[in-house]
Amino acid sequence: LDYEKQERVKEVAELDSQLAQSEIALQTASKMVDSQLARAEELAEMGDKFQRQNEEIKADNAELEKTYVDTKQSYNSLLAKNSQLIFENEDLEQEKERRLSGNRELEKQQQKLQKELEAMAGSKVALERNVRAYDEEKQWQLPEPGVMQSAKSYREKVALPLITRLKELVKSLTIKCVGLMEQVKKLTAKVNQQGEDIAWYKNKIKEQNSTMEHLQEKAEDLERVKQYVGADKIQDIIDNVKEAERLQAEQKRLQRSYQNRMSR
Repeated sequence: LDYEKQERVKEVAELDSQLAQSEIALQTASKMVDSQLARAEELAEMGDKFQRQNEEIKADNAELEKTYVDTKQSYNSLLAKNSQLIFENEDLEQEKERRLSGNRELEKQQQKLQKELEAMAGSKVALERNVRAYDEEKQWQLPEPGVMQSAKSYREKVALPLITRLKELVKSLTIKCVGLMEQVKKLTAKVNQQGEDIAWYKNKIKEQNSTMEHLQEKAEDLERVKQYVGADKIQDIIDNVKEAERLQAEQKRLQRSYQNRMSR
């Protein structure tokens, strides 16, 4: 009995020892579990934080992508408009040069007309000198009749020839005066018309200068877009637009060729 009792005591002691070890192991495992749970919660919080950051980054990326698309569309629009403005600018430059050339030609014609008017004014002065000469020269004066000369003889030999010469002179001067007046009228009308044409051309040149200033502003806006988007992206966009235009032209060519074959 004592032996069995001792054996029982040993077994109880071993069980207590095992129980104590199990309790220690359980406590250790509990601490490990708590640590793992804490770590898991920390990782979960970090995951939530990363998720929020990821969503914010996605939102920022979406906003940047939208901004890029809007900028690209705006640039394409500005690029097309700039190309159109370049063509219009070239046309305006050519038109401006034509109008300047026409303006210079009109000014030359006006100077020529002015010289003709001055020449006509000189003719008028010469005519006035001739008129004074008619008052002074002897051949245009009616002499006194001779002592023995009859009235009939004086009339036929002196008065009538002088009157005839005066009539011819008046007729010639009248024709010249009418011709000069008609020339003055025509030249004056030409000068007035050319003055109006010159004023019109100057106004058109002023309008073209304003248009060119507007085109310069558009070109500066395009340069700002280039600086904002970047030269590489700008070149890519230009290449893409050119390629799209080439493909569109090729598609139209093939379509016309197909329609021509079908119509045969």
